[in-house]
Amino acid sequence: MSTKNFINRFTLLLFLLQLFASMQVHSQELVGSSLTIKDGLVDPSIYSMVQGKSGLMWFGSWKGLSSYDTREFKNYKNDPNNPRSISSDFIRACHSDDKGRLWFGTNWGLNLYDPVTDSFDRFLKDSSNANSLSDNMIICLMEDDEGDLWVGTSNGVNRVRTSGNKVTIERYLYTDNPKEKKKNITAMYKDPEGIIWVSASHALMAIDTRKKKTEYMSFPFEADPENKSVLTIYGDKAGNMWIGSRWKGLGRFDRKLKKFHSFRNLEETNEEKSDVLSVMQIIPSRDGNLLLRTSRGVLSYNVIEDKLENGISDNLLKKKLRISGLLSIYLDSEGNLWIGTLADGLHHMTKRNNFFVPISLKNGETNVEQILLDPSNNLWFQSYDRDRLGGMQNTWYHLAKTNRSLVRVSMLAGYATRSYFDRSGTLWIGLWRNVIVNYKVVAGKLVEQGRYVLPHIPSSTEDQITVIGEDKTRLLVGTAFNGLYIFDREIGMFRPYNILTRTKTGSIQKYISFLFNDSKNNLWIGTSFGVTKISPNHRRQFFQTASVTQASSFNRTVNSIHEDTYGQIWMVLSNDGLYRYDSAKSVFVPKNQSKAINGYNVTNMQHDNQGNLWLSNELGIIEYNILKDKARQFFFHDGIPGSRLMTNSSLKTKDGYIYFTTNNGAVYFNPKNIPFNRQPPSVVFTRLKLFNKPVTIGDQTEILKQSLAESDAITFRHNQSIFSIDFAALSFTNIEKNEYAYKLDGFEKDWNYVKTPTASYTNLPAGTYTLLIK
Repeated sequence: MSTKNFINRFTLLLFLLQLFASMQVHSQELVGSSLTIKDGLVDPSIYSMVQGKSGLMWFGSWKGLSSYDTREFKNYKNDPNNPRSISSDFIRACHSDDKGRLWFGTNWGLNLYDPVTDSFDRFLKDSSNANSLSDNMIICLMEDDEGDLWVGTSNGVNRVRTSGNKVTIERYLYTDNPKEKKKNITAMYKDPEGIIWVSASHALMAIDTRKKKTEYMSFPFEADPENKSVLTIYGDKAGNMWIGSRWKGLGRFDRKLKKFHSFRNLEETNEEKSDVLSVMQIIPSRDGNLLLRTSRGVLSYNVIEDKLENGISDNLLKKKLRISGLLSIYLDSEGNLWIGTLADGLHHMTKRNNFFVPISLKNGETNVEQILLDPSNNLWFQSYDRDRLGGMQNTWYHLAKTNRSLVRVSMLAGYATRSYFDRSGTLWIGLWRNVIVNYKVVAGKLVEQGRYVLPHIPSSTEDQITVIGEDKTRLLVGTAFNGLYIFDREIGMFRPYNILTRTKTGSIQKYISFLFNDSKNNLWIGTSFGVTKISPNHRRQFFQTASVTQASSFNRTVNSIHEDTYGQIWMVLSNDGLYRYDSAKSVFVPKNQSKAINGYNVTNMQHDNQGNLWLSNELGIIEYNILKDKARQFFFHDGIPGSRLMTNSSLKTKDGYIYFTTNNGAVYFNPKNIPFNRQPPSVVFTRLKLFNKPVTIGDQTEILKQSLAESDAITFRHNQSIFSIDFAALSFTNIEKNEYAYKLDGFEKDWNYVKTPTASYTNLPAGTYTLLIK
């Protein structure tokens, strides 16, 4: 390597992170996950939290401060030998001001975070300096509309004004007289008229700084003030001032009349009442309600209906929180709820959009093998039950279109491998050993009409029916080992349909995997070797997808063939992704850009009215935008029931709903109700390693003169040739959905796609490079 130095300039010239979970709200619930000291959190007791301007989350505990970047924690503790470390490990309050600065109130002073040096500036009480804090125990922080920081302490209120490097501190409601009772400030609020309201030693007080001489007003409660002590204050956009009480729940203070209203325990949705409901914290939610941290857990107050609702739908988490205790709650910029506990760390409640509606056939897990639509647009679900002797019974459920009621219709002894409603409304059910039974629907019941056995089947062959369909005039049945059959209606029998083309190696296509009749009446027959197209004039065309060796393991079997809204034909192969039929060139073109499609076995395919394809794979459901060649994955924890989607079992109804079946019922959704917010989250560089050892500011490597996150460029010497850079996308909604790619512009032509956001390089030649992230 040359002895010349070179520079890596980490400039975000392109950032196209796919964040599949950032969708607009339709119907939501919160799904919980936990973070503890095992995950790197400094302490399990979380008293305060805030999200910084960059997107990082910060958590204050009684043993230190932690920042979190979606992948790991970075902890800060007091170092007696370092005056730029945080002044105390007990962090009671956190605040991010309008300028993006981070303030932390501790048991010993106020701290301002310096992101350039990754250190803290301290503000402490100085008895000889009136321009210092009134007390070192900081309890709460608030910013007013003028950009001033208000600091609540165990001895009064302080207004902190900063202008450049100059800091001015004014004191209110404090005393230096040891005989006077100090006012402990637990909450603050500035109203539209400019008056500062504070909870001072559990009473409500007002500070009017608009006059030459500051006026103080006290508003005791009507009776027994000790039993109605104020713990928190919140002012909404309408100018209402909400009060949280230790003993009497939630109330609203009328500033004009100087009176309290509705200071009482409110009836919950489950009609339970709490004799003692303490409200310690009030924050606004995105739906216009108020989220309350209370003695009964996290509750949501419906302002319009004047009632309390459960703020968390997870009953196990609610029970766990009551045991572990609540210390703080916070809503981040994406609307995710963070809950800090007394001894159990953090609980992160991610939004889950309920776009996917489950259909449960009965109590417990139920495999739904198929879903069918009869000519009257009624849905039919096929599953299995055990009979009295333990044998398998084929069970059908009927979902009537008129009243949407789910009815268990009938049972058929034996294992049904494939079923199909033909145009006349007859239900054909294929069983093991190539037995076919047909039924008519009479008054919502299935009435057997006849049984058939496919001919020319060796008695030793355990064959099965794999697919049933029809072309313009005939019923077609595909098998696993003996190819295709048609139903001769004149003689009422099935006969072999020997029309499939031999492969290039001479093998006959025996395994029939899929049948599809397109809008031009072309019949498409999918097999383990490829697909045969038969036109209305009986012209055949074969597209081979697998060799004989590959077909033996079925890793290029045609799983599905489909026609979209544009009239294009699509095909998916097992473990080999998506293909589009180019009618002009008469070839199938691979569309494998997305790992969601190419990396997993795709088992179903439908299209919506907006021109997108909807696929299923081992991870869940995929939306594929045909025009933009973009895909996004929806996982099972997005609300899809079960843990497995069944093969070749999906449909789209006339009203645009798409249905899939799973090992635990079925699921349906309306694609037009699933919008997508393509605004990516911010990204930060979090850590630099040289020869696999962390690089810090000012260490012997001399690489970082300031924090990595604040560095526009860094320089490596010729002998510093092996390094890695960690980065993070600061979205906390379904973190596991984030996908990353990086490229060193000037060195690489192709993107490096990774699940773990780390860029690694070895032995780069001298030069100047730009690291690109998407």
